[in-house]
Amino acid sequence: EGKKVFLKSCATCHKAGSEGNRIGPDLTFINKKFGKPELLDAIINPDAAIVFGYEAWLINKKDGESVYGFLISENKKNIVLKDITGQKHTIRVDQVTVKK
Repeated sequence: EGKKVFLKSCATCHKAGSEGNRIGPDLTFINKKFGKPELLDAIINPDAAIVFGYEAWLINKKDGESVYGFLISENKKNIVLKDITGQKHTIRVDQVTVKK
């Protein structure tokens, strides 16, 4: 039953073993890091604790486009986000109107 729940609700973003996607953190060995109560809480409240590096950002651009995803890299010239489909977006800093 747990595998069914994972495939239905989690595999869109998370990988466990050979199943799922690598958008969010890999959950293959999550049982080594957390006990059963913590795992149950994470399943019931998946947004309660976000792993560092997987905080979502919204970038609004001067051309009106918005990009929502995880920050991959940032420097003085570009910001790179990975969206929920796994696609990377490189955005020139001088084109950003809002970053939150």
